[in-house]
Amino acid sequence: MSKDLIKWSELSRKLSGSDNSIRKNKIPKKYKRKVNRLLWILDLWEHWANELETMDIIDGIISESDSEIMK
Repeated sequence: MSKDLIKWSELSRKLSGSDNSIRKNKIPKKYKRKVNRLLWILDLWEHWANELETMDIIDGIISESDSEIMK
């Protein structure tokens, strides 16, 4: 899923200077470590974002039940 968040031509241009050296399905060995680190960071971000969304839903449910109790 993290690979879908990346604009590969821009990443390629930033790392290699060419917009077609690095692609989603072809990552040269020279850039593999940096790309893997980026993917790892994006996975962490995605996990964090989903966790916050879940917490917001739970907070909403708790707020609704508190409102019902107060009636």
